[in-house]
Amino acid sequence: MKYFNKPQNSKFLKLKTGLDKLDKILEGGFEPGIIHIYGKPSSGKSNFALFQIINCINYYNASPIW
Repeated sequence: MKYFNKPQNSKFLKLKTGLDKLDKILEGGFEPGIIHIYGKPSSGKSNFALFQIINCINYYNASPIW
C-alpha cells in the first residue's frame, strides 16, 4: 500500500480494518488520507475495498463513497 497526503505525527483516529494482522502491520489501522491499493489482476483488491466499506458502515456508522 502506498500512502498519499499522510499527516506527519498523526493523532487522528485510525480506522481499523477488521483484520487483526493487517491492523498490526498498519500500526492500528488506516490513517486519514488517500490510500492506493494495488496488485495483480484478480488478487482481491475490489473485494478488500468492499470489505472495508462494510466495515465502516457496521462499526463506524459511516456513509462511505465508492
